[in-house]
Amino acid sequence: MESENTSDHTYEEPRVLRRYNVSRSCIRCHQRKVRCDKSHPCTTCARSNVTCRYPGSEKTKRRAPNVGLNEVAARLARLERAVSAIVGADEGITVPSSSGSGPASTDRTAVDQQVRDPYAAREGFLVTSGPSARYINESFLSHVLEKEKELQTVIESPLSASGGSTVFSPLRAEGLLLNPQHAISDVAELYPSRWEATQLWQVYLNNVNPLMRVVHIPTLLPKVYNAINAPSDVPADLSALLFAIYFAATTSLLSINEGDFLGGQKHAALQKYQRGLEVSLYNSSFLDSPTMTSLQAMAIYVRCRRFHSSGRSNWVLNGLTIYAAQSIGLHRDGSNFRLPILECELRRRLWWHIITADRRVAEDHGLVGGSETISNTNLPLNVDDSDLSPQMKTPPSPKETWTEMTMFLITAEASKVFARIHRVSLQSQRGRDVHNESRKLVADLDARLSKTYLKYCDQNVPVQKATFLLGRLLLSKARVLVHIQSLNDLSAEQSAKHINEETLSYACEGLECGSEMLTDEVLKSYSWLSSTYTPYHLLTYALWHLCLCPETPGVERAWSAVNTCFELTERDAGWRESNPHWAVLCRLRQKALSIRRSCLGAKPGEGLSDLGLMDLPDTGPQIDFGDSPMPWDLDPLAFFDWTSFAPTF
Repeated sequence: MESENTSDHTYEEPRVLRRYNVSRSCIRCHQRKVRCDKSHPCTTCARSNVTCRYPGSEKTKRRAPNVGLNEVAARLARLERAVSAIVGADEGITVPSSSGSGPASTDRTAVDQQVRDPYAAREGFLVTSGPSARYINESFLSHVLEKEKELQTVIESPLSASGGSTVFSPLRAEGLLLNPQHAISDVAELYPSRWEATQLWQVYLNNVNPLMRVVHIPTLLPKVYNAINAPSDVPADLSALLFAIYFAATTSLLSINEGDFLGGQKHAALQKYQRGLEVSLYNSSFLDSPTMTSLQAMAIYVRCRRFHSSGRSNWVLNGLTIYAAQSIGLHRDGSNFRLPILECELRRRLWWHIITADRRVAEDHGLVGGSETISNTNLPLNVDDSDLSPQMKTPPSPKETWTEMTMFLITAEASKVFARIHRVSLQSQRGRDVHNESRKLVADLDARLSKTYLKYCDQNVPVQKATFLLGRLLLSKARVLVHIQSLNDLSAEQSAKHINEETLSYACEGLECGSEMLTDEVLKSYSWLSSTYTPYHLLTYALWHLCLCPETPGVERAWSAVNTCFELTERDAGWRESNPHWAVLCRLRQKALSIRRSCLGAKPGEGLSDLGLMDLPDTGPQIDFGDSPMPWDLDPLAFFDWTSFAPTF
């Protein structure tokens, strides 16, 4: 009996003992790596008068809670939205929705269906002509090119389409990437005389700096005059900045087209200053070792070069500038690196200048630009240059009044909103209405611009009047874009019924503001920049509206705004000949004109002037659009920056 009890005890004992039994050393002896007698307390701990503790049993690992398929699907949907918000704007990615379909929505079949879905983001369109090609990923333009073979020739060869003659531009971009044939000592030969340099600096301060706030004048001023007086001692990156300033000042004088100290030598001076910039950037190792100064030079040069040519080289050079800026961390706010206040502000100015320029230049070629989604750089402060100094330890408070940064900030704020509208549109799918979110974005932009900036603009001051007109133009553009986005999910017949006079009025207001910026005499000094910003969005909507509703109540105002805009844009034929987007707009205007003639009952050979209206100038070979009073259909199409609708020809 006793043996049975012993047997039972032996069998049961392992079931009640802890995993770490008393044969283990105590915790303190184990840590000190000394022998432990395993008593409780052990001799070593008792001698040291410390608590003796032995390892306890491990806690039982808790099983993960059961997660249902609905919860998994919801988590995947949140992850997809986050990924789409991060990379969607840059890569045009539309992530398939997981909601309502469970795990099966992520298989290959669902992905293929999403690709074929007309509501999904388009891959773009490739126009090929021999060995050359042009990629278009702007929604409206790519759709037009798919439907209209005639326009494919126009966008690949805009010169012949517009009926203009080829104008060779000596300001080519390749010199920046090639090894210049000048030695370092030869750069001095390209500098203007000291008197010309002083005059060009003043022109830059009057005509360019108010529109492009990428430098800090109080700290740059002594460097400029030191360089003018001793050009042989100028560092290479500062030399590049000086040549960029001379190039920008000469460009602004060229747009005014009046007698000045350069006389008839402006074009020769431009080539010389461009060459000086290229050599200086090469000598400063810009591509391998960019600095803030060399990046400022590049940003000024690329923006001003657009006045002379709208070719793709501008967009490519701006992309090069973006990557150079990222290589020195401009896409990260300087406060993260504990940089001085002034340096933080200059980095913010330069980054946002480059980004807004990239988004705008891309529109010339039907491309999507902008890199805001990879950046956490804050907007610059609304302060004057005099409010900043290298010695300050704390940032100044933003001013609630007009400042030298007001125009810059209006442009940057609008660029941010347009980028967000684009990201919102990428999330647009069947059963989800994103238009209210876009309308809220525009309403917030309107309130912010009006309250923070526009109400402080004194229109008697030229630069403030230019700022006010620019703000109204950008708000008009935003309102038109929101209306266009609301037409995405509608059929051709439904979209035609949703045309309204209010949106046409916004388009006309924007076109009129843009025209006033080019025709107002007090704003003449700024026309070099205003003339390069063609309102593609507003023109496209106005022409589309005039084709669908040629007898709309606002037709006279719309035609007047469109004609004025075309006339002002075509004053410089050389610039528009390299702009494929403009060539397409010329053909669209022909279509609207043909419909207008039909509605007014014009006889063959009879011009609109015979009917009391202005005749439009010839823009190339006429296209037979037929006699239909409403020839455009509106396909549902993914929305982007300047248009979101796609007429089917």
